[in-house]
Amino acid sequence: MDPLSHSVYHVRDKAPAGAPPAAGPPQAPEGYWAESQRQLRRQTLLFVLTVLVSGLLIVVVTTYYYLQISESRQVARTPRRTLERPASPLRFEADAQTMYLLEELKPPAAPEELKDLPLTSASLKQAAYYLVKAERAAKQERFDDALDSYQKVAQIFPDIRGVQGQVGLLAIRLKQFAVAAEAFEKASREEPMTFSMANNLGVAYMGMEDYDKAEASFLTATRMNPQYANSYFNLATLYLRRGQPDKASQRFEEYMTLQPGDTMAGQTYALILLQLEQWDRAAKLLQQIARVAPDVAPIHFRLAQALSHGNSPESAIDALKRAISLVDPKQALAWMSRPEFDLVRNDPGFQELLLELGAQD
Repeated sequence: MDPLSHSVYHVRDKAPAGAPPAAGPPQAPEGYWAESQRQLRRQTLLFVLTVLVSGLLIVVVTTYYYLQISESRQVARTPRRTLERPASPLRFEADAQTMYLLEELKPPAAPEELKDLPLTSASLKQAAYYLVKAERAAKQERFDDALDSYQKVAQIFPDIRGVQGQVGLLAIRLKQFAVAAEAFEKASREEPMTFSMANNLGVAYMGMEDYDKAEASFLTATRMNPQYANSYFNLATLYLRRGQPDKASQRFEEYMTLQPGDTMAGQTYALILLQLEQWDRAAKLLQQIARVAPDVAPIHFRLAQALSHGNSPESAIDALKRAISLVDPKQALAWMSRPEFDLVRNDPGFQELLLELGAQD
C-alpha cells in the first residue's frame, strides 16, 4: 500500500497525540449512505417482485380451482346415459340407479299357484312386487290392473290386512259389486268394522240390488258415526230406488244438515219435496240453493213452481223472470208450457212474459 495513503488513513482514523477526544457520535465512513440507499432499493424491489409472484400464483391456483369446480358441475348437469328395458311394453327410460331398483322389484319365478305360499323371502318378494304394482296402477287410474295385482297379493297371503279394502273399492269403481261385497265382508272379519267400511259394504250391496243388506249396512254406519254424511246420502238414494220418497226426504234432510253446501244433492232433495207437494219446505230450500248458485236456471224454475202454490204469485213471477233470463227463449217457453205452472198461467205477469218470449222467438 502507498505509504502516503496509509498514513492519511490512519490520520483520519486516529486523533493526533494529546488531542482531546472528538465530541458527538462517530461519523459514518464516506459512501456509507449511498450504499445504504442502494441496498434499500434492492430490498424494496425484491419485496415487490415477491408480492407480485405470490399474487400471480394465488390467481393461477384460484382460477384452476374454479375451473375444476365448474367442470365438475357441468358433468353433474350432463344427463346420465339412459338404459331401456328391451322387453318392457311400457318403453320407459330410467337412469342406472332407477333401473336397478326396478329390476329389484321384478318377482322371482312365480310358482304355478300363488295361493297360500309359505312365508319365505321369495313369497315376500312376490307380494311386495304386486303391492307396488297395484299402488302404481291405482294412481294412474288403471283400475283393472290395480285390482288384479291386489288380488294376487291376497292369493299369496290370504290373511294380509288392508288389501281386501282396496280390492273392494276398486271393484266398486269397476262396478264388480259382488267382488266388492265379498272383499268388504272379508275385511270386516280380518279387522274391526268401521263406519266407512260399513258404508262401502252397503254400496256394494246396493249395486247388487240387495237393498235389505244395503240398508242394514248404511244404518250401521250412521249408528257408529252419526256425523258421517255419506251414509245418509246413500240411504236417501236407496229409498229413492225402492220408491220410498218419504224416507228419502228424511235422509236427505239429515244429509243437508251435515253438508249444506252440496247444491246438487239439494236440488234432488227439492225435487222430492215438490213430488211430495211440500211446497213451503221446497221453496225455502230452493231459495237457499239459489243464493249459492244464482245462475242455474232450473233452480229458479223449480222455485217458481213451489212459490206458485203459495199466497204470493208475484214471487213466482219474479222467480220466472230470473229463470228465463238465464236460458234462450225456446227453452224458456218449453219450461213455461209445463203443467207445473198452471196456477199462475192466467196471471197478467205470466202472460206478459209469454208475449215477450214470443216476440223474441
